[in-house]
Amino acid sequence: MSPTYIVTLLPKSHPDPAIWSRIIAHQKDFRLRSLQISPESFSSSYEREEQFSDKDWEARLQNPLAYTFIILKCSKTETETNKTVDLTDIVDGEWVGMGVLAGPMGDLPGNMREMADEERCTEFEISGVFVLPGARNLGLGKSLVEATVEHGKSLGKQRGASEVLVKVSAASTNVQALKLYERLGFSVIASDQTDSEEAPDTVVMQWRLQI
Repeated sequence: MSPTYIVTLLPKSHPDPAIWSRIIAHQKDFRLRSLQISPESFSSSYEREEQFSDKDWEARLQNPLAYTFIILKCSKTETETNKTVDLTDIVDGEWVGMGVLAGPMGDLPGNMREMADEERCTEFEISGVFVLPGARNLGLGKSLVEATVEHGKSLGKQRGASEVLVKVSAASTNVQALKLYERLGFSVIASDQTDSEEAPDTVVMQWRLQI
């Protein structure tokens, strides 16, 4: 039987310290592995993040304005998106993808963003999207981004928003990611040039959705 996959939201805590430590370790290991495999896909670097303490990694998961989604390779009968899974699956299962939804952006301390056109529009950003090479071309990146967007819509609805604005950035050389975002509904709003001649430009895209 071919493997199947589930996209799920990681918890921000767990009463069992042993289980919580393993979730933190999984998050750390996957992120560092991503930075090693595809350093050009991220604004950060392996050399920087390998210096982080366990408390730093825990803080990422516990950030009240950041929601970490993962793709689990599992034994379910069909691929399911944004479904709550047993913690055993999260702790013992194989992680093949990860992405983070940040926001609402207006709630971030020191945030200097321009206000959305409508007062009832809530803004989010997606970052750190990565799928392991062995799990690509299966539609998992699409499922991962869709799960983060749906969560943003749910959070926006809770705040009384009538629509959400979701932004994402990618290197101009990351053609596969840019095509994925475009197919989903994102459109380019800016292209930021880097100071280095070797580093590619950053393409900023957004997707405005009615709730």
